[in-house]
Amino acid sequence: METVSFVAQIFSVGLLFFLLWYLLRGVVGNFFQKRTEQIEGDLKYAEDEKTAATLLKEEFEQKVRDIEQEKQSSLEAARKMAADRTKEAEATAKSDAEAMKNRAMKDVELEKERASSEMRQTVVDVSAAMVTKFLERTIDAAVHEQMFNETMAELEELAWHN
Repeated sequence: METVSFVAQIFSVGLLFFLLWYLLRGVVGNFFQKRTEQIEGDLKYAEDEKTAATLLKEEFEQKVRDIEQEKQSSLEAARKMAADRTKEAEATAKSDAEAMKNRAMKDVELEKERASSEMRQTVVDVSAAMVTKFLERTIDAAVHEQMFNETMAELEELAWHN
């Protein structure tokens, strides 16, 4: 009897397996079909996102290159501007120095002329004083007055010519 029960159990299991397969094949098949479609959709979405990310990365890298190029051109322009301003400052400093030198030379010449003029005036004053003292000792008052006036006239005329 054991063999009959064993055969009955195998038959029961087989029948149960067949009934479950027949009843569940549509539900399980649909489940696996939907799951396969979902996985394929997720893979397609991931591939699309990867492509979009690659495009964004390339765009970002291009922008970085453009910014680097713009930075280099800006730096070059700034260097050129600084060099131009340095040249302008040097030229201005040279012209200012030359103008200061010229003014100093003019001031020196004017000071020389003023000193020479003062020296002449001093010589005239000293000479007049010496002549006056000499004449006071040697000439009487009337002759003295006449000679003094003549000398002063000559000195004034001499001073006007210089």
